[in-house]
Amino acid sequence: MPVSTTAPLIVFVNGYKYVDEKADPEMTLLVFIREVVGLKGTKLGCGEGGCGACTVVVGKMNLRTKRPIHYSVNACITPIGAVHLKHVITVEGIGNVRRPHAIQSALAAYHASQCGFCTPGFVMSLYALLRNNPKPTEHELEETFDGNLCRCTGYRPILDATKPFACPMGSKCCQNGGKGNGDDCKPCNSDFEYDPSQEIIFPPELALILDGGAMKLSVFRGPRVKWIMPTSKDELLDVLRMYPNAKLVNGNTEVGIELKSGKVLYDVQVYLGNIQDLSDIYFMSNGMQVGANVTLADLQRALKREISKFESLPCSYQTRSMEAVESMIRWFAGNQIRNVSTWAGNLATASPISDLIPVLSVCQAQLTIHGKNSLRRQSVKDFVVGYRKTTLRPGEAVTSIFIPFN
Repeated sequence: MPVSTTAPLIVFVNGYKYVDEKADPEMTLLVFIREVVGLKGTKLGCGEGGCGACTVVVGKMNLRTKRPIHYSVNACITPIGAVHLKHVITVEGIGNVRRPHAIQSALAAYHASQCGFCTPGFVMSLYALLRNNPKPTEHELEETFDGNLCRCTGYRPILDATKPFACPMGSKCCQNGGKGNGDDCKPCNSDFEYDPSQEIIFPPELALILDGGAMKLSVFRGPRVKWIMPTSKDELLDVLRMYPNAKLVNGNTEVGIELKSGKVLYDVQVYLGNIQDLSDIYFMSNGMQVGANVTLADLQRALKREISKFESLPCSYQTRSMEAVESMIRWFAGNQIRNVSTWAGNLATASPISDLIPVLSVCQAQLTIHGKNSLRRQSVKDFVVGYRKTTLRPGEAVTSIFIPFN
């Protein structure tokens, strides 16, 4: 397996292709956008993924469905390697002074920009929601800002500016493909109507590149760090056999903060975000099996859909563990973090402030742990053995979790 060959970084920003033959894995997406591309709308605030000023939207192709998906991320802690063969959309990409986006027009009209520093982040968080849900409810609009801070404390005009995009029917809105509420359903008219047909499209060139099989094991080598991106579980285990002490990275929401301190350096980092066969969720009669690459946002959505199937029952034991996990995820950081962080990463860091370790322990969840020539299962309760210490051995990786209905 060739893990010594360096691949060129290919990333699209607002529809334009950028190729970097010598991409440094330690560069963040924020630095790339501001210094390499030259777009200054995306701001640097906390630098730790906590304030949302650096929010951008990433579009990637689901290689199974051949359809693009869009989600918001914190550019300040997103490694540049994590957007290889992806499409990044910034606040400049959706509108400008001459032709502003409906979101930008609404924020201006409702005097919601204030000092303007956090505004691009709010714009892009709302944009990410509308790309996936063109007619959200007011509650969904409020929830989409849970990862954005306004330093002028002017949340009221910001929330007022979102109301023109709301519909009481939410996903049942006729403009979302639903049937509305019969005769009571009225057309959603607003001065700031969102039109999905006018959005920037997923770059056709990128779609052709991916369709041609470009998504394969890639390596970026910087002055201090080697960044390896396997695309399957077998490739991951092969890489770990060669680099048993490599640092596994997905959302980079924990490792990124460690590296920022300058007190640690992981010279070999393995990015898990492209491994499709660790991204599945299966619901069975006695529980649910979740792949290690499933993000917290995807897990939360899957849990909500499954729980809704039992709404007509007065009491169902199947939903108790699902409801406990879903409730905990809701309070886990903000949307931008949940969109890239995985449950496996949260467990593997063994942090004393981990959100999921207590609830998964109580649910008696069981982990599946793979090495190149080994397979074992262990309860979450026994997996964590101390402060940031687990039973993971060199060359091993958590690959899935089974959460029983109890």
